[in-house]
Amino acid sequence: MPAGELSAARKEQIRQKYVQSRRRKTVLPLWYHAACILLVAGSSLAAAWLFWRLGLSGDLAGRINVQVFLGIFATIVMAAITAYGVRKMFPQKYFGMLTYWLGAHVYLSVLVLVLVVLHSGFAFSRGPFNAVLMLSFYLVLGSGVVGFAIYKLGPKLLARIEGEGKLLEDITDRRRGLNLEVFELTHSGSDSFRRMVSDRVLPSVVTFAFLMRQYLKREPLAGLCAGVVELHAEEISRLPAEEQANMRRVIGDLVTVRRLDAEYVLHKLLGMWLPAHVGFTAALWFLIFAHVVIVVFF
Repeated sequence: MPAGELSAARKEQIRQKYVQSRRRKTVLPLWYHAACILLVAGSSLAAAWLFWRLGLSGDLAGRINVQVFLGIFATIVMAAITAYGVRKMFPQKYFGMLTYWLGAHVYLSVLVLVLVVLHSGFAFSRGPFNAVLMLSFYLVLGSGVVGFAIYKLGPKLLARIEGEGKLLEDITDRRRGLNLEVFELTHSGSDSFRRMVSDRVLPSVVTFAFLMRQYLKREPLAGLCAGVVELHAEEISRLPAEEQANMRRVIGDLVTVRRLDAEYVLHKLLGMWLPAHVGFTAALWFLIFAHVVIVVFF
């Protein structure tokens, strides 16, 4: 078995894992999208009309002016957005399908952006604390947008570059095995062999452009390896006959490692964005609470 190659039993175990975890996707109906768009558009237009007609200091009722009203409204909407995370903590309970909650989470995020921008009077900073508060808010939104993109594109990109499903530990083990084989073949070769690996092969494979190529092009691994071998065919022909096969093997291993690197990055991104998003959200709620205390009592 080639270095780092998965055994047939492991491949079947992974296949069964994917089959068992597959769930039927729920497609949101058109009426749901229409209702959410009407809610967001109507609320945004109403808030913009208040801002334009009365200004932030315009009185609405008692001590509540337009700015306070927009702040209260934005906080309520943010609580509704955060409720999606709470709902995910109870997967066995039926409080509506998660797809519907996620849809509301996305649409309400657009609404809260409008409300917060109006509440701030289109100003990013009115002092150090407000600057930190606004920065925290934009970090939450930004991490959410990045996470949504990863959620939508990540599985498709993995399906494009993976010939077969792999778990993260399998990717790590196979990379380690292939790198070890490259190390052994390189250090057992001649000086010209080692120079070719370090000066020609590595600079052509271990690059950011070659990594991005794994995402942007649908190329069979065997064809990709053959292409890189062809790129260095002239240099390979100058090596001693007994080392030419080893050089082709080194190139194949390095190309395979780069393909595995692309898969590893996607797996890590799929697992890392959510903790960052949750952490930014927790910090934002702390700052909102402090903001309310300052406004009410000071």
